[in-house]
Amino acid sequence: MHALDWCKSTSPGHQSRPRSAFRLGIASLTEDYRNRIAIVGLQDERVLVEDDYTDYPDFVTLVEANHGYPATNLQWQPASASGFPWTGKAPAAELLATTGDALRVWEYFGDAPPASSAYVGRQPTGGGHRLTLKTALSGVRDRSATSVELSNTDALCISAI
Repeated sequence: MHALDWCKSTSPGHQSRPRSAFRLGIASLTEDYRNRIAIVGLQDERVLVEDDYTDYPDFVTLVEANHGYPATNLQWQPASASGFPWTGKAPAAELLATTGDALRVWEYFGDAPPASSAYVGRQPTGGGHRLTLKTALSGVRDRSATSVELSNTDALCISAI
């Protein structure tokens, strides 16, 4: 594990279920270009309130995506950005930013239709979760973006170093 960040808000459309915020973005670190980012969360929220609920593990990989170069930083959108009227972003999506060889902005859907796996021998990820790359901004003059900070006060402000 190289980078991680707890989700700062409940899933869009699930404000009545505050436990849906138990999601963690994680990035791997390998020496080749097979790095991945993953969203880890609760498969079933009942594990938090029922002591004898052992049908599911506490946390599972909800969705993962190829990242190539290791992500040096990973950050969910601030909770204050949840109600912002983004253009080009679905209301049911949350944004996730990663840095590495480029600044990448990802769109996470917690209620997407189930997808099939494109990898031989890998089971499809859990139904209802999708992680899509929205944009990748390269560094200038062979510099990599090593850190990202999403503003809590201005939803359109992203600082990359």
